[in-house]
Amino acid sequence: MIRHGALSCRIIRFRSGSRGFVIGLFCCLLIVANVSVYAGERQIPGKDRINGVGLLEDHSQALPRWARQGICNAVLINFDAHDDMRRVSPEKIEILRSIARKKDWKSFETADSGGENGLYHPGSFIHAACKLGIIRRVYWVIPFSYFRDIDATDRLEGFLAAYGFPRKSIDSFVMHEGCYQGIYDGFPLSICGIEHLPRIEEPVILSIDADFFPPFADWYDRDILSALSVFFTRVAEQNYRIRDAVVSCSVNGGFLNVARRWIADYCVEILEKPKFVSEPFRELWLVHGLADLYYRNDRTAAAIDFTRRFRQRYPKDPCLMTYQAFALMASGDREGAFDLARTAYRHDKRYAFALADLGQCLIDRGDLDEALEFFRAAYEAYPPMNFRQKNLADALMGAGRYREALHYYDIYRQRNGSFPAVFLMGKATMKLGEEGSAGNWFEQGVSCLKDERYVSIDCEIDASALREAVNFFERKNMHGKARIIVSHPSLKNIFEP
Repeated sequence: MIRHGALSCRIIRFRSGSRGFVIGLFCCLLIVANVSVYAGERQIPGKDRINGVGLLEDHSQALPRWARQGICNAVLINFDAHDDMRRVSPEKIEILRSIARKKDWKSFETADSGGENGLYHPGSFIHAACKLGIIRRVYWVIPFSYFRDIDATDRLEGFLAAYGFPRKSIDSFVMHEGCYQGIYDGFPLSICGIEHLPRIEEPVILSIDADFFPPFADWYDRDILSALSVFFTRVAEQNYRIRDAVVSCSVNGGFLNVARRWIADYCVEILEKPKFVSEPFRELWLVHGLADLYYRNDRTAAAIDFTRRFRQRYPKDPCLMTYQAFALMASGDREGAFDLARTAYRHDKRYAFALADLGQCLIDRGDLDEALEFFRAAYEAYPPMNFRQKNLADALMGAGRYREALHYYDIYRQRNGSFPAVFLMGKATMKLGEEGSAGNWFEQGVSCLKDERYVSIDCEIDASALREAVNFFERKNMHGKARIIVSHPSLKNIFEP
């Protein structure tokens, strides 16, 4: 249910050989299947040009867009790897409602933050849209193949539990016409797979997150291009009448790899030019698709050779530069990777995220000082970036560089909320001998746990900070505060013997 600002510590590397590579390479050359659709009151994907498609950096930017358009009581079909329905408090909803009444759209957009002063964010904006009356029903199409399983209901129940859905809500879900349908916080929610998209007669809001496609390709053993082909063919077959359409990149926050920005761009192109649903792929699409196959299958030498060749034809394409930079880093050419990543973001600032990704590679290899050069260049190039600050802070904490760690934990806290950052900041200040400051951070952590029932622990360093807080409160005879941490339903397992 929660989108996390911190990314996993996956090393970007290339290896030789991988299952399905030859099949994927062949799929990259396929022509998209023909589809048949009919016209309706509104534009239909695959037949009509969808005008005014919104290309968003963060998915939550859809909320002020819909509010500004005056949309109400709409049906949303959301293709996404995340539900984006984390609960927004009634108090925050009322503030948003007041801002919308005044049509103060600048303030509405500024309220988009996971920080303490934010009113909604990428993990909660759909819930906010429902509570504001913009959306009355949600169809969430997931990229996972659970609906193919014999025990699909059991798998989906576990899926909802893993995403933090309340038990009462989970118990309301039943299979109905191929979708898993229930009630979440008072409004109807249907979870669907690509195998059985819902039939919806009235006009819908179409929402596509580009982070849908990498897991969709993985779960259905496809490359990205053939996954796009299947996706838009299936959507076109449903004859959805579109009242608004948005596509989110979701690189900011760490949900889509920066090299794969082309996925979002192509989604918009296909919606705006329906001929692309059935025509042969354009050359640059094939180039990006094959570069991604080399990247995905860790084919370092092939990726370097391929991207160098096609950069002669597309010398200003930041996507190719980014794929090549990752391959150069994997080959050991750190300077070449750094220079090429900087060239990419100079052509398009949206690609500055690649520098932080490359810095993560160096952290994973134990080269923290060199990694810092990459991170600092990334954050200087694009200061609003909400990307890997926690990973960097975790590495600095592990190296005993507590003051530097505090700096990046605080940035993460301001952009993503108190948990778990304040506990980690408490641990860092304890290590610096600043017990008073540590206590203040731990107190903030307890306060946020009182209000936030669904939290998750990503790694051992988070768990160790929580244990540090419990030990602190026990030493101070503040047993009630320690008990709040230990007894939290999402944290019990880290205190079990």
